[in-house]
Amino acid sequence: MSESTDRRADRGGKSVEEAVSRYLGSLDSGGSRSTMRSPLNEFANFCDQEGVQRVDALETNMLREYGMYLRERAIDQELAASTANTYFNYVRAFLSFCVRDELLDTNPANTQRAEEFLPEDKGDRNRQFWDPEDRQQIINARQ
Repeated sequence: MSESTDRRADRGGKSVEEAVSRYLGSLDSGGSRSTMRSPLNEFANFCDQEGVQRVDALETNMLREYGMYLRERAIDQELAASTANTYFNYVRAFLSFCVRDELLDTNPANTQRAEEFLPEDKGDRNRQFWDPEDRQQIINARQ
């Protein structure tokens, strides 16, 4: 067993919920904390539903399943694809914290396999939602 694995075994592992709480408490910005709280708590609930209670049990396949869950929510139009990707990035940041906190050896979200099922964010950020009449009025007003 490696030294870090020994430490995790000695600590008995942390539940995903406990680790999420610790991570949120470690954030400097209250804004970041409040923004990430709901998606990370949802991830902890997802893990629980999948039968994964401890951080040290998280593996890439579990993160693939989470990506598929986010994809399905985007298909059902519960989330925008960009939001689904943002939530996955929050989880990746949380798991990087778990690596630094020696709860994990590596971040299972930092692989292409984990990201494979995420919805594609085609975000056309320059797209405008004007109807043709409104657009023409705007153009005429600027002339």
